[in-house]
Amino acid sequence: MIEHTETLHTIAQVAITLIGFSGIVIVIGDRALSKWTHEESASFFGLIAPTLTALVSSFIPILVGMLTDMPEVTWRIANLFIGVLHLANILAFYMGTKNAKKTLGQNINGMIGALTIMAHLLASVGLLPWLIPIFLFGLLQQLWIGILNFLLLLNTRVGDPVS
Repeated sequence: MIEHTETLHTIAQVAITLIGFSGIVIVIGDRALSKWTHEESASFFGLIAPTLTALVSSFIPILVGMLTDMPEVTWRIANLFIGVLHLANILAFYMGTKNAKKTLGQNINGMIGALTIMAHLLASVGLLPWLIPIFLFGLLQQLWIGILNFLLLLNTRVGDPVS
């Protein structure tokens, strides 16, 4: 069995909670999806996609660990998986939200995300030795992005610019 199972389960629970908060954003903000600004849509994507990435990725080491008894292989595959998902998220965010003005926090997270993706991919091919810390940092960064965008959505009203 893979080590750190409790940590991974905790991260999954936080991700599930954060995904549930997306409903709160819609209700409290009294938002109809058709009335959202480009910035609000970008923030909503930034809430959902990274949080789902953290949720799904938190189970990968556990699932792969059931198939192999080689921890290094397990963590390399897990880093590859989250790295590819994170790359897909960042590309989709910037390509799908071209018309939205990004906040400083979103842009900083984009830069940190690019470095994190590189670390995941380098770890997956054995060029970086810190497999578990890199993987956990990636999970936590995905949660942080979701939390930041949740707060952005809570602090805006329909039609207000997201700052």
